[in-house]
Amino acid sequence: MTATHRLRTRLRNLVNDDEFFDLQLLLLLTVGALIVMYMPLVNETALRVLFTIPLILFIPGYALISLLFPLKEQINPLERFILAVGMSFALAALIGLMLNYTPWGIRLETVSAALCGFSWFTLIVAYYRRALVDPALRFSVSFGRLVRACGAVIAIPGPDRHRFLSHLLALSILLALATTVLVMAAPKEGEKFSEFYILGENGQAIQYPRKITLNEPQHLLLGIGNHEYRDVEYLIEVFGVRVNTDLLSNTTRIDSMQLLDRFSLSLASGQELERSYAITMDSGEFNRIDLLLFTDDVPSDDIQGMERIAASYRNLHIWVDISS
Repeated sequence: MTATHRLRTRLRNLVNDDEFFDLQLLLLLTVGALIVMYMPLVNETALRVLFTIPLILFIPGYALISLLFPLKEQINPLERFILAVGMSFALAALIGLMLNYTPWGIRLETVSAALCGFSWFTLIVAYYRRALVDPALRFSVSFGRLVRACGAVIAIPGPDRHRFLSHLLALSILLALATTVLVMAAPKEGEKFSEFYILGENGQAIQYPRKITLNEPQHLLLGIGNHEYRDVEYLIEVFGVRVNTDLLSNTTRIDSMQLLDRFSLSLASGQELERSYAITMDSGEFNRIDLLLFTDDVPSDDIQGMERIAASYRNLHIWVDISS
């Protein structure tokens, strides 16, 4: 018998072999986690928590450990369990860090979907590696009695029981694929918000222009991100503000406020914009520059001072020292 024929025979018996039941069970659990995460109505029940907890705390680590250590003599079952839990925590943190630098961000749905994808891939490779190992040497979790007991309860004969599990696994994968397509076609809206920030000239949140010379432009990097799930017309107002602080009462008051600039920006849903912006001061009476962001509700020009700042959707300020 050739090596190719032996491998084909082993792969053909993967689903029917009780020694692969732990990997089959984890595949079913990851499919179920994805379904309950995105399926309407179901994702609002306790099933969401029931499936998400093992997905984050155990399944990815166990899949990776199964891939790395297919032989039972390499590590004992207790070590496998401890490593699986610890590795799952590490993988969840690493995947979350990677998602932080993507447009999707860190949310329960995105982290769970990424962990499902990682677990599927790792479990399939673990299947392959375990199939290459001699049955006498491979690691396996004995679920045979549990499977036979469940089969007896539901009156499924031995050979048909394996066929039932195969069909259930295939059906679950098809449901997961259909759910993924549905989510991509009509994604669930997350938290609605707008980013509003300023950066120094080097593009970092440092080295803001603290000392400003009259009538000389000072450059900032102004950033806006539209996460409102709709197109938004933003209004930005820039003010020179004179602020006095009472150290005894630990309160501040605005003595004067002058509009320096006002402009609009239109951003589509999901669009982010960074643009260079120059501020020019023509008066030395101010000690702070305020930038106010408005969306739908813009107060009248009669509203000034703290009331106008409080009425803004987002507001930023930098303290400055103006010299001639």
